Amino acid sequence: MRLRSLCALVAPLLIAAAPALQAGESDPLKRAGSLGTRLGPVEPADRDQKKLPEGVGVKILEVIPESSAAEAGLKAGDIVTALNSESVKAAGTFAASVSKLREGDKIRVDVNRDGESKSIDVTLKGRPKETGNDDYEVIYGSVTIPAGRLRTIMTRPKRLTGGDEKKLPALMLIQGVGGYSIEIRPGAYGYAPMIEAFSKAGFVTFRVEKPGQGDSEGGPTSEVDFETELAGYKAALKALKATEFVDAGNVFLFGHSMGGVMAPLMAVEEPVKGISVYGTVVKTWPEYMLENVRRQSELAGEPASAIDAALKKDAAVSYLLFLAGKSPKEVSKEHPELAERIAEFFADGEHYVGRSYKFFQQLASKNMAEAWEGFDGHVLSVWGRSDFVSAEDDHARIAAIVDSKHPGHGKFLAMNGLDHGMFEAATPMDSFRTGGSSGKYSPAYHETLVEWASELAGMKK
Repeated sequence: MRLRSLCALVAPLLIAAAPALQAGESDPLKRAGSLGTRLGPVEPADRDQKKLPEGVGVKILEVIPESSAAEAGLKAGDIVTALNSESVKAAGTFAASVSKLREGDKIRVDVNRDGESKSIDVTLKGRPKETGNDDYEVIYGSVTIPAGRLRTIMTRPKRLTGGDEKKLPALMLIQGVGGYSIEIRPGAYGYAPMIEAFSKAGFVTFRVEKPGQGDSEGGPTSEVDFETELAGYKAALKALKATEFVDAGNVFLFGHSMGGVMAPLMAVEEPVKGISVYGTVVKTWPEYMLENVRRQSELAGEPASAIDAALKKDAAVSYLLFLAGKSPKEVSKEHPELAERIAEFFADGEHYVGRSYKFFQQLASKNMAEAWEGFDGHVLSVWGRSDFVSAEDDHARIAAIVDSKHPGHGKFLAMNGLDHGMFEAATPMDSFRTGGSSGKYSPAYHETLVEWASELAGMKK
């Protein structure tokens, strides 16, 4: 969850869930295309030497061996000036344009090489897939919702303790609010060691890409609302429980950050054995937003009087956006005194942390306490004491709500030295100073999660 320039966290859709399909057999969802280059800005010396106009072009810093770019003859040092006759102005927009393409698509890339213009035709290869290891195999599949087909990624342990016919417990991972792929890349943190740990413990693991991410159709993710994203998770959970080698009575959800909001809403329709959340929220969204502004503003060293003044405006913004249902542009137009605060949250008038304001309006309509009251499974609610994005009392309250309805089912833990991303950090301030990423992932949470789920699934001897 992301907030301001700092950090923060309708009727149900009818879901047509297709079973997860093993890639290479009957999976109809094409792989996203991959060019295979590392890009950077054009340096002034290059621009002058090659007489390139200001604001046009990106430089290829590296070409990955055996990639689409390598096979087509693109080289490090080339300046990309156009893609399919459209001018290229920034590495981000060029990469975003390529990311919309699929395996087998053909593109034309115009480059400036040593002062000469060249047009190079490229046939895109698919992005490299996860390959698994000695502990597990990777199975690619898809599910279908009204927004389109979504990529699913499953891991299956190679070591089956009860023979090939034994049904296995499973963990589904639900990520945070950001528009990013959940597919594991080389050097990835967090979910990769968690997946390995659960595979060694004998669990199937399962992920689904958001609409517009990875191979998934739909999107762009920036325009995907809360209900549509939730529909994808529900469809994926339904498909996971229907998988022939999965024990549907021993399925667990791990909700990270915004994933901890999605998890109990999923379980209302598709019951699960247990849910563990980390770095999430149970308060109403307007309440959380105000609290988070204060917490992070204090860490930033802003004067107390300035924080209070800002929060008075934020309370008005929150009412108009989340209760009155106004758009950010409508709020700014009708209440000029709030325009500056709106601009801090919604720089382009539409999006906050890369998501449409409509996503957060739908989120704000949810009664999360009610969702947790309706969950009759087991809950492990964990908060890292160095997390400056979420609050301890939210996590304690989740466990207490569940325990009040089903005594003994709710468990709360506060863990020292962990921040919002499960990185090592001594204090919230240490995490805040590094932008929430110390680069040192801690296995403490996922080790606790494996032990908790294994015991409930009857895997511990």
